[in-house]
Amino acid sequence: MATLISNNNDGTANISNDGVHVVFVIDMLLKPRFDQSTLIQCLDAILAFGNSFLMQSGYNRLTILGSSSVKNAVLYFDDNSNDDDQQQQQDQIIIEDQQNEQFALVTQTFRRNFLQWIQECRNLFQQTLATQQSQQPEIQQTLSSLLSGALAQALCMIHSYKNEMKHSRILVFSLGADHSDTYSSQYMKLINCFFAAQKINVLIDACSISMNRETEETAPVSASLEDQFAASVLQQGCDLTGGRYIRIHKVASILEHLFWCLTPSATERPQYVLPPKHEIAPPAACFCHRKLLDIGYVCSVCLSIFCQFLPYCTTCNSNLFKSNLNQISKLKSSSTVTVLPNE
Repeated sequence: MATLISNNNDGTANISNDGVHVVFVIDMLLKPRFDQSTLIQCLDAILAFGNSFLMQSGYNRLTILGSSSVKNAVLYFDDNSNDDDQQQQQDQIIIEDQQNEQFALVTQTFRRNFLQWIQECRNLFQQTLATQQSQQPEIQQTLSSLLSGALAQALCMIHSYKNEMKHSRILVFSLGADHSDTYSSQYMKLINCFFAAQKINVLIDACSISMNRETEETAPVSASLEDQFAASVLQQGCDLTGGRYIRIHKVASILEHLFWCLTPSATERPQYVLPPKHEIAPPAACFCHRKLLDIGYVCSVCLSIFCQFLPYCTTCNSNLFKSNLNQISKLKSSSTVTVLPNE
């Protein structure tokens, strides 16, 4: 790997290399039905896949973010600094025989931060449910994911190291969160993140992993409109940035699919025999209640979608009722009426 040195307009040196900055975003909802052994197997596969990136080049950098319904956190971040806190963490790492020091640092740091993050999320989740149920006793015990915030944080971290890392990628792991109304409440925020990644040439891949053992043997034949929407939101982001979206129903085959489909870069993927992409027509979601629609009302100014008629657009504050009346009056005034004389 070569190191590139260029000069900026202000005379400062711009040092970059051919390494890849890979950001993993682990998105999961706090569900009591999660099997602990299944979760451990998924995390081990993700760590093995992350270590494989570090093994490809010494210039590669790995960052792991955690996203839940109550809190996002940085689970692993290598800033290549020599401060006292990082040195203390490295001293606490226990290296086994014939184990790579970098791999041991990534694995043990991630596991320690992940357990701490999960415990904090559970405490916040119970506090949030207790507060909401006191106000609304019939509230369902479901909260939407904070994936848009995690993606925005990942893009900010990538942007901060754009002078050092020439190439960057984002890989989203959806652990049981890719269903129902998980992403419908923040559809516009996710789309904005996807367009931002497209603008700075950041590839986004997504891997949806089924955490329910009942669906491992047979994949679901059909999905509801909400399930298709949740899958299509991530697939939209992958298509916009040139990435791939894969859905895994067997936990035992996670690592196999990751190495097969997501290891090659964007320029190398046309040379590989990869599974075909599934085309999903994404349903529209209204801007007022985040409901999935087949037929709705569209603002003629900003193209916002609403599930019911409104006299004004809540997005651009345009007076729709007045504009419609003006158009009707113009049509009436422009039309000419010819009166035939009576014979």
